[in-house]
Amino acid sequence: MPAGDELEVGLHIDVKEAERELRWVLGDMLIEAVDFVVTHFKTIIIEPLILGGKGWKPFVQTSSWRWINSPKGYGQLGFSNAAEPNKLLHAILASWEVKKVVRFNPNSENMYIGLIFRFADLGKLRQATIHPAAGRGKLPSDASWFDWIYKGVAMPESGFHFRRTGPIKGSRSSAIAGPEAGLMKPGGFWQVTPRFRFDLDRLIEVNENKIAITIQHWLQTRIAELSRA
Repeated sequence: MPAGDELEVGLHIDVKEAERELRWVLGDMLIEAVDFVVTHFKTIIIEPLILGGKGWKPFVQTSSWRWINSPKGYGQLGFSNAAEPNKLLHAILASWEVKKVVRFNPNSENMYIGLIFRFADLGKLRQATIHPAAGRGKLPSDASWFDWIYKGVAMPESGFHFRRTGPIKGSRSSAIAGPEAGLMKPGGFWQVTPRFRFDLDRLIEVNENKIAITIQHWLQTRIAELSRA
């Protein structure tokens, strides 16, 4: 063609077919991003939820955890070892499940890709916190101290009351509870004070936005990485 003349080059796009291809590409990236979150879920969600991190309100900062690890908690729960509460901590860190949910048809405009998250199997938490004195005295062999502190159960002890004695023979907590050590005596009623009970629903509730924002952040980060690849 003569110099200076215009040349128009056009590309005919089948819009419906292009949309279908784009849905395939987007769907693949979303699925891979969700897989990334599932693979790293313990690091990005579970550990901060329990142990803490910027913007989180974790289990280790609850009044329940602080009380369990205090001389008063040792004394009333009858712990002889200050490491006993860590059994619950390790159990919670291991007691969760997350899986990917995908409902995706590239021929349809509808797409759902998400996560189902289950947290804290109560049966496993009970098994992990069998009282060190279970099977002795008045304690059944399957007695779990988690039952005393969990808000959803909050099992009281009727016919017994806690009497603070300080270090004394027969008090399992004497070595670690100091002046808060004591014994369960016949008569009366004992239960863990409500504000010191482990409120699982509350833990999730106060961190719900942080959980959602964190998942969204990592999905977007992974999709951006895949887009640049």
